[in-house]
Parts: sequence; C-alpha cells; structure tokens
Amino acid sequence: MVRFKDVWDEETYHAVEDVVHERLRQERLWGEQNYSNYKWSAVLGEEFGEACKAALEVDEFDPESRGELRRELIQVAAVAVAWVEQLDRDSCWCGAIKDHADDHGLTNV
Repeated sequence: MVRFKDVWDEETYHAVEDVVHERLRQERLWGEQNYSNYKWSAVLGEEFGEACKAALEVDEFDPESRGELRRELIQVAAVAVAWVEQLDRDSCWCGAIKDHADDHGLTNV
C-alpha cells in the first residue's frame, strides 16, 4: 500500500493534510452538505473571493498575512473536495437506482 507521506514532498503532504483537517472541521460544523451545483458554485466562489482578497492584501514579509492567505486557500480546496464528495455520492446513488431498476426490469428509470 502506498502512503502519501512516502510519495509526496513535505510541503504537499502538509497542505493535503490541512485540507483533510478542514474537511473534518466543516463536517463537524455543518454535517454532510448536499447542495445543488448552483449553490456549490456560490459557496466555492465566495471562498475563492476571500482567498483572492487575502492574496491582494498579503505582505510577503509578514508571516501572519501569508498565513491568512494559506488558510483561505485551504478552505477553497476543502470546499472543492466537499463538492466532489457530493458528486460521488450522487453518482453512487444514481448507479444504485439504475441497478435496482435493471434487476426489476424497469428500463425507463
């Protein structure tokens, strides 16, 4: 079994690890999120806007402002992952319905 820590450099590993932690935080706050694609695009757009604002305000020599930009980018990545998770859940659900329909001769489902 391949371990991410063995494959990626330290920076990539820590960035992905922080995205996972942010996803866990989001799950604790809001539970499983199931939105329309329109709503997801608004949520992701809002997060991306905050990251862009932080990028415009960053002081390259100030670790705190660079940290704010990093936090916003982690949130962008985590929201994108949440959206992908829902797409995958929906795919599985649609596939299960199709399998059920096929098993019962319901070809128009």
